[in-house]
Amino acid sequence: MFKRYKLFIIIVTILGLAFFGLLLSERMPIPLGCPFKAITGIPCPGCGGTRALQSILRGDILHALYINPLSCLFICFLCILPFWAFYDGYKQKDTLMKALHTPWPKPYLIILICILLANWIWNIIKQL
Repeated sequence: MFKRYKLFIIIVTILGLAFFGLLLSERMPIPLGCPFKAITGIPCPGCGGTRALQSILRGDILHALYINPLSCLFICFLCILPFWAFYDGYKQKDTLMKALHTPWPKPYLIILICILLANWIWNIIKQL
């Protein structure tokens, strides 16, 4: 039974730690930065993700989308994961694991790469 809930426990633990880190960063700003930007001087595709999440938690969705649209989609996906894992555990199914292990068709990968590059260009234009 523990094996079935292992993924759920891992996901909830990671999300809980991330949420705790965000609460701490709101009260005690921690000087964390992007290592890629520190080395190259240009923002990575994920730059602004923490600020986008903080904007979402404050209810400012439009500002979060401006900061990093791809991070907003990723945050939505991370919010769905625990419920999906819980549903699988409750119904004794493995749909989440199957979805995570299913290889993506090449056209989807090309679209994903294009979206990632567009988001990266957006971050560079904004000079995050």
